[in-house]
Amino acid sequence: MVDALSIATNGLISARTQAADAATGIVKSLSSSSGGHRKSEHGDNGASAQKEDVQHRGGAKVTTPLVQQIAQLKSAEIQFHASAEVFKRISETQDQLLGTLFDDQG
Repeated sequence: MVDALSIATNGLISARTQAADAATGIVKSLSSSSGGHRKSEHGDNGASAQKEDVQHRGGAKVTTPLVQQIAQLKSAEIQFHASAEVFKRISETQDQLLGTLFDDQG
């Protein structure tokens, strides 16, 4: 059970990090797209969905589309919920085992 707790904990930490990175990228993309407060008379024509976050990794310029960042955020949410469910199941299993143990001794 210790292994399951360790795996669930690592899953929560990984999901938190992934969500924070994706959220930061989304905020950067949205703030850069609204930086000039430019509006055309025809609307943005869906251009905001095409905005990209530009990051520098190891000297190379890497761009991540806003849609991909949103998908990464959703993926992190699912991963977080799955890891939290593992904690819930472990707790239920421990309660059942302890209940059985005490019933047998009582």
